[in-house]
Formats: sequence, C-alpha cells, structure tokens
Amino acid sequence: MSRPLRIPLLVLSGLAVALAVAAIGFGASSAASGSPVVGVACTPWVARDVPINQRLGNKLCRVEFSITASFSDMDTVIGAYAAAGVQVQPLAGFDLRSRGLPTTSEAQGLKAWALRYGPGGSFWQGKANPVPIVNIEFGNETSYSYQGNYGGASDPAYATMAKTYALRAKDAAQALAGSGVGLLIQLDDADGWPWVSNLKAAVPDLDHYAAGWTVHPYGTSGTSKVQRVLSQAASAGWSSSVPLYFTEWGLATDNGRTLSDNYGFSPSMTYAGAATTLQSTMADWNSAFGSRLSEVIYYMITDLAGSGASTDREDYFGAVTNSGADKGALTAALRTLVGGSPTAAPAPTPAPAPAPAPAPTPAPAPAPAPTPTPAPTPTPTPAPAPAPAPAPAPAPTPAPAPAPAPKTATTTPVPVPAPAPAAKTTTTTTSTTNTTTTTTPAPVTVAPTTNPVSRSSNRRFRGRNAGGNAPSTLSLATTYVTEWDGRLFPNAGALRGYLTGRGVVWSEFLARHPAVAKQAGLPSVTWNGRQFFDQASLTHELTRQGLAYRVWAKSHATAAAILAGRAVASVKQQPVTRSLADAAVISWAGVGFTSARGLRTYVTQQGRSWDAFLAEHPAIVGRLHLTSVTMDRTPFFSRGALATWLGAHGSALATWSANHPGVAERLMP
Repeated sequence: MSRPLRIPLLVLSGLAVALAVAAIGFGASSAASGSPVVGVACTPWVARDVPINQRLGNKLCRVEFSITASFSDMDTVIGAYAAAGVQVQPLAGFDLRSRGLPTTSEAQGLKAWALRYGPGGSFWQGKANPVPIVNIEFGNETSYSYQGNYGGASDPAYATMAKTYALRAKDAAQALAGSGVGLLIQLDDADGWPWVSNLKAAVPDLDHYAAGWTVHPYGTSGTSKVQRVLSQAASAGWSSSVPLYFTEWGLATDNGRTLSDNYGFSPSMTYAGAATTLQSTMADWNSAFGSRLSEVIYYMITDLAGSGASTDREDYFGAVTNSGADKGALTAALRTLVGGSPTAAPAPTPAPAPAPAPAPTPAPAPAPAPTPTPAPTPTPTPAPAPAPAPAPAPAPTPAPAPAPAPKTATTTPVPVPAPAPAAKTTTTTTSTTNTTTTTTPAPVTVAPTTNPVSRSSNRRFRGRNAGGNAPSTLSLATTYVTEWDGRLFPNAGALRGYLTGRGVVWSEFLARHPAVAKQAGLPSVTWNGRQFFDQASLTHELTRQGLAYRVWAKSHATAAAILAGRAVASVKQQPVTRSLADAAVISWAGVGFTSARGLRTYVTQQGRSWDAFLAEHPAIVGRLHLTSVTMDRTPFFSRGALATWLGAHGSALATWSANHPGVAERLMP
C-alpha cells in the first residue's frame, strides 16, 4: 500500500506493568531487562516538542534531517533534545521527488555526523551529560511507489533506483565503520514491489552492512508485511540476526469521530479503543518476532490539526492533540511505554567488508596527431557584466472590490473577495444558502503563524519536510543574482543545485539561456565555436572527438582552471546582484519567491498541500494578496482543493460555481 513519508514517530519502549504481557518483541539492541527500545517520533521544532517529550517521559526521538543538513541546524536540534535527556535517532532524509538519491560523497558524509554526534563526538566535548546518537536511518520509504513516477513494479527505473539505494547504503556503512554509529537500512518493500531482490542484485551481502532493517508495518496487514520481507531476506541468504526496527507505526484517532481511513483499523476509533489496539498489536508482534524486534516508533508526536478540523486520517496520528493535550487512554498507554524506557543501546554494527581496491585506471591514449587544420585555441570568455539594474517588482494582480452584502436572506450576491493591495485581507465564507464577505486588517508585522507544522491532505503527497520543520522566517528578500521558476537565487551555485536536482544538465541550460550566465557572471571557455561552462560538458565533446580531457587540460591550463571553478587573474567574475522592492517578493525557508506560483511550486515539491500550507500561514496570504473561500470553517485557496471538497460532499465545482458566479475564478487553479 503506497504511503508517503511520515514525520518521525514515537518509538515504543518497554511494556511495563499492565502492558508487560503485551510487550513488543525484544531486540538485539535491547536493554539488559529485555524490553525493546521505545521512543517518540519528533520534529526539529524543539520549542514545541521538547516539553511534550518531558511530559511523556520519553527519552528517544526519531528526527529527520536532510542528508545535506549543516551542523549549525543539527547542533540546535540535537543539543536541545540532549539538554532534556532525550536521545536523537537521526533520519538522513532524501525524498526522491524533490532531490533524488544521495551521491556517494553524500552517503559517505554521514561519517561526519557520527564523528560529531556519536560516542565521543566533538559536539559532546565539555558537555556534562552527553547523549550521543548510536544509529542513523538511511532514508524514509524510498521503496514506496509514491516517491517516483513508475510504470509499475516491473518498471526498469524502479529496479535501477533500488540498486542505487543499496550501493549508497553500502557506501554509508563503510564510512561509518568503527565510529560506534550503525546504519539502519530499509527492508520495507512498500507495495510488495521487487525491492529486496534488487537490493540483493546490487549488493549481495547487504546484511553485512546493516545495523538493523527498517519496516513500517501500518494497519491490520502490518505483521504479514514484515513476515513477507523477512522471507525475502532469508531467500536472499541474509542473516536472521539482523535486528528489526519498526521506525513508524501509529493509529489515527480523533476520539470516535469518523476519519477518512485508518489503514484497516476502525476509522471511528476512540482514544480508549486506540489504547486497546496498541496493546493487542504489541502482543501480536511479540509473538511473531520475539527478540529480533529491537525498536518500535509510534507515529507521531502531535496531531497535525485541531479536533474536528478535518476528516483526513493523516491529521490525527498524534500521541497528544494538536494543542498538546493528552489523548486520554492512548496517551496514558504511550506514557507507560516510553516513561521507563532505557536510552537506546547501539545495535551491533557489523564490520563491513573492506571496499575493493579500485581497478587501475589505464593511462589515456595520446591524443591523435593534429591534422593539417590546427585545433582552435580556447578563448576564455568571461561573461559580460551588465550594469546592475533593479528588477522591476511584479505588481500584484488587483481584484475588484467586494460586492455589496445581500439585501435579503434569499439573495445570493456575487462575492468578490479581493483585499486592498497592502492594507486588508478579505475572506469569503460560503454556505449552501448564502455568501458573506468579511474584511479584517492585514497584519502589520509579517511573521509565520504559531503552528508551522508540515501537513498534507493526503499522505501520498507528503514530501521531504514531512519530518516537520522548525518555524521558518517569513521575510523580505532584497538581493539576488537571477530569477527562475518564480523563485530567486542568490548565486549561480544555488541555481545549479536546483536545476540538477530536477535532472537539468547545467551546461545545456546555460547554452539555451545565455542571459542567465551573464547575470551570474559565469566565465566560459570557447572551443570549436562552442561555449563550455564546466568540465563535464567539454569532456563529453572531447571524448566525441577521440581526445582525453586530461591531455587537453595540460595544454590549456588557464582554460582548465576556469572550467574547474578556480580563480583566474585574467578573467573577472562579476555577478550582477539585483534588488527587489519589498512588496514584490517574500522569502520562505531561505528561498526568495516573486510570485504565489513560484512559492506554490516549492511547497508542492516538498510534498505539502498548498491550501493547508496557506491556512497555517495567514501572513503569507496577506503578503501575496490571495483570495480564499471558506466552507464549513475550512479555507480553500485553489479551485482544485475546493472541487475535491465539494465532490466529497455530494456536489461539483461546476454546479457550485453556477450558484456562486465569479467566486471560483478568483481562486488559484
């Protein structure tokens, strides 16, 4: 069953006292008492999550960080949890939809995490009570079909992805060897696709590199899923001693209110019913997997929405409510599980086989003798630097003033919810019988709302930030080098990373868009009448001509230095820094955007619902002068979301629009 990435979960710790009989299986990394390691799925929003963990008595949190996260970001999060005595189990995140699988260097870079945050790590020097990490989880639900655009289980692209994942996992494990930090590798085959067989094909001894296998056994079929992948692992010849880590599992409940689904369990589950289901599920797992089960993570720390705010199951997996209040018997049961759980002991880290020595690289064949027509001399051509000019601020599209209020209760006016350009925000509230328009002052200070938790209306579309973000700063961007896809880039490197992450060849992009190269001040080398901005593109061209780049570079040292990105005294790199008027752009999560379209693209690429994002951040709505329609207390900013809601309530957008002419047209598509 396809499910998107979830935010880190509660790891279920020892089943004490009343739940002892129903205890989860005890794993190889268990404490001496035999209880499994238990903790909570948390987010980087430490100001909210740390106090909740303290009230729960939890001592272990699974927290997602981008595999390219900086130490400055991780220090803040790991340090805050450690100060409360909570150990972090980092999830190295790389959602396939937004960035693809990690490179070899990124996978090997996890060694830096271990050396800083692992046992004896540099981060703990001088700290009285260190709480080092002992395992790193390598990716989240990478095997699930929702992360790729596959044509089915037999799609060669899926097989290639799985094999590449195995190779990168091996790279990471070899780098971590001897650090005291193990690597948790995904065994979960998601939809029953050929995940394990492709892992085996790429790295036959992958079990030698795994400190543990991760599986997400949601729903009533969770146990059978685990048994299926363990059978596949046995058929692959992999050791049965590798422990199991259930790094996500949970129950959706709003205390009896009917939700969209609950993965086979009752969608109308009460808090008391959830507590009972939790206990019985743990008993089943203890019976099925015994001591091999080392860790269980309960998904997740809080509900994503207030009680009654939606029917989406994804909003109600919390250990506590959206406001932080207990969820009755469920929270009590979880508090029993995590309250006395020991700090996670490291899973036995297998000694990876040494990486094979690389095959010697044969010396390149000498370049062929020159023909009578000599090859042209490369001409370093620095991109001209046009005089800086402030980019015009895109003017917000004005909308007509609101229509007058209805004269009688039976009159349905045409609402035109258009805020004044910088002073007001207008929201149209529509029911089945009438429409009213209310206007409230726009906020003077632009700031994020107090609950910036990642959420999605459908787990299938949850993206890389589903682990939860600390509150981002909504501010005004002032300078940039170039604009693309409705967003701003402070330098050429940022644009290149954005494009290559989407499969765009950098040199080909610059060849098609020379103005971008000029704006970024990128120098180039001209060879055979063509411009080249990097080594890769010229290497390809030389190979086509039967020449070796290394030989060429020795003869053209200056040009080679330019392509390598090194400074060359004779070539000045002069990027053109531009500025925007304050009203024209916002900055979110460190990225500048010039339009609602650009921000929406970014948000949806992160796997988040655009409408839910805007509902959580009204300051952005005001800044971008967006129109919304509210139905049963739920605001809609796009016609697509409104159409979905209407369809779920027995209506259609076309019918509704006929009764409320002009309203839907004022929403985004």
